[in-house]
Amino acid sequence: ERIKVDGRRVSVVHSFDSGKTLLSGAEFEQLRAGVAEVMAMPNTLRLEPTAIAASRAGRHGQALADAKALIAAYPTQALYQEHLAIIYFAARMLPAAVRAAKRATELEPSAADLQLLLGWLRLHDQFGRMYQSGFDRSGALAALAAAKQLSPNDVAVAEWTAVVSERGSDVQKYGAGVDLRAAEAAWKHAIRVAGSDSHAPGLARLYLYQDRLADAEKVLRTADPSRARNRLLVMLAAVRDGAAGARREAAALADDDNTSASLVRG
Repeated sequence: ERIKVDGRRVSVVHSFDSGKTLLSGAEFEQLRAGVAEVMAMPNTLRLEPTAIAASRAGRHGQALADAKALIAAYPTQALYQEHLAIIYFAARMLPAAVRAAKRATELEPSAADLQLLLGWLRLHDQFGRMYQSGFDRSGALAALAAAKQLSPNDVAVAEWTAVVSERGSDVQKYGAGVDLRAAEAAWKHAIRVAGSDSHAPGLARLYLYQDRLADAEKVLRTADPSRARNRLLVMLAAVRDGAAGARREAAALADDDNTSASLVRG
């Protein structure tokens, strides 16, 4: 296989060596059928930017130099600012990563994925640790709101908005200053845009925290069975009826993958 890059065009040439100079008629037909089968296969070519590849290999200095060279050559391309943000984050240089991501959103204001990246980066402290003191909750929510406006049905944006909405200004889940109504609305939106019950446990946990047991049960009983859903039903039964109620619920939910004992432990 040979790959040739000519400007913005990439040419890929596949070569085949039969291993033999002379083929019988049967061998030739077998070869022809095999080549036709290979030609019918989808040809997926993944090109990783050199800067990102260097970053993944831990060569952060080279990665930064490569990314900055591309930015100097193409200063209006948001893609290279996005790469720079990812490289800075990998090097645990969070403030610089946020600045690069912010610049990317300015260059391409209609890109929801860039707003999502900016919001995600703002969930980290200056050393790249998630949900630690110093993470920018309000800035993250603002970026996620911008992403939602640009792409209202983006599942990742909906999910992250719900997750961040549950965090208080003290970085704790359901902590100081958390807006529980906003968190509830965010989880409902995530469930709606996902088109599945995969986010139902998140909403149910929020209801359990608020002691809204009937609402939690309604969400869980109507959701598709899953280990997370079943464990929350057992937890709900424990809150209502104690250990005996939890064991009864676990026994009723138990199947080949979820034994009653593991559900109670969970």
